[in-house]
Amino acid sequence: MIKSIDYELYGYGWARMKFICNDTSYDFGISYLSNPLHDLFMTLESLILKKTSKIMVSFFDEPGNNILEINQLSNNYVSVDVFFVESADVKIHKFSEQSLISTFAKKIIFCFDKLLSTHTLKEYVSMWGYDFPIEQYSKLRILIHHYFWD
Repeated sequence: MIKSIDYELYGYGWARMKFICNDTSYDFGISYLSNPLHDLFMTLESLILKKTSKIMVSFFDEPGNNILEINQLSNNYVSVDVFFVESADVKIHKFSEQSLISTFAKKIIFCFDKLLSTHTLKEYVSMWGYDFPIEQYSKLRILIHHYFWD
């Protein structure tokens, strides 16, 4: 079970994402070579609205690429997997966990609410180099509250 998800900025153009579970965790670096949050928020919205049953988001690092893959297992459950892609021939499975989609969606909201309480939008862009996708995040946040909070 995923207990928490963390996303932090450190230094110019660098971030770290971490999945923390009861008995394991996995974290990976992300460089400014990609701007994955927009894709994460948009694709998670599609999964919640059942427009798709599988989403993949690339988080580029130097070198390599981490791919977050979320698959709908049933009406209520998803699998959350992270693969490290070293090259076209080398894809290593690094993390796997199942979760209620409602729990996973709430963890994403907690994670990015924490990020936005730590950094203003101006600070975010000065550290990351891209604007925070606030419009997509706000839309996702409203959707998750509508679907999963009583």
